[in-house]
Amino acid sequence: MGWDLRLLTPARFLTDGEALDHEEFPTSPVGREFARRSAVAWGEANLAAGGDPDHVAAAVEASTAFHVPGGSQR
Repeated sequence: MGWDLRLLTPARFLTDGEALDHEEFPTSPVGREFARRSAVAWGEANLAAGGDPDHVAAAVEASTAFHVPGGSQR
């Protein structure tokens, strides 16, 4: 899911002309929510593709903890 964060940069620039600060964004409330939602969406895609629910839940939790500073807490 990490590349989702990198694709956000050109999308945001093309939409509103703003550059994304890759050092600040991951710790901002918007960045944390983006990463949290990305982990959940990838989990849903994995389930739709036939992934084991327990494995998917563990992967979503681990991905969220990795990509959201401070874990999955808001």
